[in-house]
Amino acid sequence: MTTVTEKRVRCCLCEVESKFTGIGSAQSAGFPDLDTRPPEMVRSTMFAWIQRCPECGYCARDVAEPRPEAVDIVNTKEYKRQLNDQTYPKLANSFLCRALIDFACGDYSAATWALTQAAWVCDDSGASDQALVCRQQAANMLSVAKERGQQVSEPEGSSTALLVDLLRRSGRLDDARKAIAAKRDMIADGNILRVLDFQTALIDKNDMLCHTLAEVFAEEKRSEGDRMPPPEDYQRPSLTVDVVVVAPIDGQHKVLLVQRKHSPFEGCWAIPGGFVDPHEPLEDAARRELREETGTEPARLEQLHTFGAPGRDPRGWTISVAYLAVLEVRVAQSVQPHAGDDAAEVGWFDLLAPPPLAFDHADILAHARKALAIGD
Repeated sequence: MTTVTEKRVRCCLCEVESKFTGIGSAQSAGFPDLDTRPPEMVRSTMFAWIQRCPECGYCARDVAEPRPEAVDIVNTKEYKRQLNDQTYPKLANSFLCRALIDFACGDYSAATWALTQAAWVCDDSGASDQALVCRQQAANMLSVAKERGQQVSEPEGSSTALLVDLLRRSGRLDDARKAIAAKRDMIADGNILRVLDFQTALIDKNDMLCHTLAEVFAEEKRSEGDRMPPPEDYQRPSLTVDVVVVAPIDGQHKVLLVQRKHSPFEGCWAIPGGFVDPHEPLEDAARRELREETGTEPARLEQLHTFGAPGRDPRGWTISVAYLAVLEVRVAQSVQPHAGDDAAEVGWFDLLAPPPLAFDHADILAHARKALAIGD
């Protein structure tokens, strides 16, 4: 389970106090991507990895902690242009602005990670061109860090593995191949060598897509040819639940929706739902997510359909089990939903004419209407 906290922090530059979201704890299951991006549920907490002062635009892990060059940097045209660049997701701009400050402070290692994390945000938002640019910048910054004697990651050799993935995914395949050739004989860690061999195979196929460590070790098991890989070697999807709550209100069939507070689809309306915790029964997860996001607790839930189309979630492979709850008139009149957890707002909408929805939630509502024989 991911625990979310709210705290007020005073910006060290403008001294304005603002509210920020923090992560108390987050569980993860599965393997990270080759560029070290963690699996769910940790990968969905990126919104809390950086703070942006809404008054002066200072971006940092903690805006209360001063950095000597920050005052000058946040007032430059370059910083302000990046902070408000509409071609990038807002969260990506925050990481990119932090990278500008890191660079000015001479912390090239931190700047490399900020640029890499900006690429992850762009991935989630489907901004592929911007993600490519971020990875190119991160690869260049990583090279600067190594030239200045700054270690970007441990153990020894992992910086090379990161550099290769940044180069490959930004389309610099020849540079990625050269990076492997230059460092492979100096690396003793067997796991890193396996990753580099896997990267070489991807480069040979002109593959610029995202891959995970699970694929590296599953490929190794397959090459042995003497046994089937154990279950933990297979890639596994993240599991979520979504709850369609329908009620007769003012003579119309209404559906309860939440406005997303965080990326991806920040600000978009969506069906209430979220990730299933390890060993948590599906219906328990559905009730928990609905309660946390809307304060609503229907008496009965029915499984509606399972959704698992590739690409339905920009964060990665995700399967969702959708539930349906139909409220009686008297119950609907007494329900007073309120936003909580990952929801910025909550409200009732016409089931036949909902607003534009996040993910594949329009398809989920279409299934609900069919099940209820309403419209369509």
